[in-house]
Amino acid sequence: MDKKTNPSVSGYIWRGICDECLAISALVRHEWLIVGVLAALIVFGVSVLKPLPPSVIRIGAGQPGSGIVALAAAYRDELKKHGVRAELVVTAGAVDNLRKVSEGVIDVGFTQSGIAAPANVSYMGSIEYQPLWLFYRGPAPSSDDLATFLIGKRVSNGIEGSGSRMASDWVLEHLGEEVRSRIRLLPLDAPTTIDDMIEGRIDVAFFLSPLLSPNVQRILADPTISLYNFKNAEGVAFLMGFANHVTLPAGALSLFPLRPPQDTHMLAATIPLVVRSDVHPALQNLLLIISKEMGQRISTPFERGRNFPAFLDKQLPRSPVAERYYNYGGPILIGRLPFWLATLVDSIWVALIALFAIFYPLSRLMPSYRGLFATAIHSRYYRRARQIESAQRYATSLEALQKCEAEINDLLAMIREMWVPNGSSSAHGALLTAVMSLDADLKWRKAQFAPLWAAPALRSPCGHQPAEPHATKENKA
Repeated sequence: MDKKTNPSVSGYIWRGICDECLAISALVRHEWLIVGVLAALIVFGVSVLKPLPPSVIRIGAGQPGSGIVALAAAYRDELKKHGVRAELVVTAGAVDNLRKVSEGVIDVGFTQSGIAAPANVSYMGSIEYQPLWLFYRGPAPSSDDLATFLIGKRVSNGIEGSGSRMASDWVLEHLGEEVRSRIRLLPLDAPTTIDDMIEGRIDVAFFLSPLLSPNVQRILADPTISLYNFKNAEGVAFLMGFANHVTLPAGALSLFPLRPPQDTHMLAATIPLVVRSDVHPALQNLLLIISKEMGQRISTPFERGRNFPAFLDKQLPRSPVAERYYNYGGPILIGRLPFWLATLVDSIWVALIALFAIFYPLSRLMPSYRGLFATAIHSRYYRRARQIESAQRYATSLEALQKCEAEINDLLAMIREMWVPNGSSSAHGALLTAVMSLDADLKWRKAQFAPLWAAPALRSPCGHQPAEPHATKENKA
């Protein structure tokens, strides 16, 4: 086959694509009501499914210098890599974070195990240990009795709404009213507590914060401040219910000088990651993926350090998204595609498969857009040609036939100028042939009205002798 007769397959396909676009454009122009209804249904479906997550979220950051601030900043940096901007909102701490998530002031918060959850809060899992640090100045305790150690001392127990305040209140409550009355409690925020501790204005400070938080690191850097060893931490953790017994190994902070000088028993809560219940599922999955990656990177001397995130708190209502994540894993496309695209595919793939299963068989029974458009125009032109044929058959004057001739000429012009998509050439040719035959028959009918000496007898171009025209005043004369 030479080049002259070889068909251009790519050109045929390209013309077919162009024809589909033109047909859809014509459909929009001529059937705008149907198109408008379909568009409204699509918009409604998108608004219900919410396939795309918001690009901005608000994270509770806690007090300046706290472990929650460091966590919030780390999550902000990770979210930025996926195109999500995080706004950090200053809060009083763990308890305040939970309240603000419930009220919708923030979308994501880091709280503390053991706190009852208010409404509209979903638990994503605990992401890290949060030890209860009991720092003190002066000589080491002479006994393991915490009550004896604290009596007569100036103790910072944290501000209202902070995790330090909640944990210290629980410990102090179990010491009894008489012991608490002999302790000078000072509700100080974290920065003030650190300054007063270093300068000697207070003797003891409760801190509930991760090991790597700036506040904890600042106190640990002062050699005059020591860490209390909860030798009965196992029993205290059992009584608290939400705490864990952890051990800080000797030398975990420094080998020279050796700090701590011996294995130090501590109490530790966990840091639950909570979100407002209506936070987009894709963002919840992304937060869990980030939590897992950060848990694998963070170095910690405590047990279970690399098993976060995990469901450990029994008082918080679990997020259904998080339950699916722990049971089956996260969306496989997140991290492999841009976040918005992976989210879109993950949100609508089930709906797309269902729609494909419904509409694909139907589409095989229906003509394409271009075929539908061409067929509709051909049908209209055929209908017009039949009307002209009927008018021509019953025409009783030359003027009536001339009027039919003008209409045929207009119809032929429209047919010749009509857009003919691929696949419609045969139907278009048949229509053109039919109208041209009608035009030839009309010319023969006109000749019957002409004077006998002006036109010889004609036979119908269709091969049959047409009926004699009705008698008129003109041909009677």
